[in-house]
Amino acid sequence: MTTKIMLVDDALIMRMMLRDIIMKMGGCEIVAEASAPAQVMPLLAENKPDIVCLDLTLDDSPEPAGMALLGEIERSRPGTRVVIISAIDQKEITARALALGARAYIAKPFDAGEVAATLRRLGAGV
Repeated sequence: MTTKIMLVDDALIMRMMLRDIIMKMGGCEIVAEASAPAQVMPLLAENKPDIVCLDLTLDDSPEPAGMALLGEIERSRPGTRVVIISAIDQKEITARALALGARAYIAKPFDAGEVAATLRRLGAGV
């Protein structure tokens, strides 16, 4: 069975790097990509991904937009596994994201092996 993955990051280069890692893993399909908060929920509803790779800082708002999206994803599609991949590497933010339902938190700059191992642990490519 193919694992459906959605990428959410405002930086195209980050989405490209993640896409490359995921495509090399095999058994996964990237079903959607979003670069802005307003795109996320419609794409999520339309594509029903198994895993969402979510950046926290998607715009210039003082509160990371990804935190609010994490809560919305958990409410609308509770079975979706969310992996936070963010440059915000603060213990309080990490703990809050995990408490809101994120399954993993990877700090940028990330290691390709760590991303692949995390996604496999969450059932990607199985």
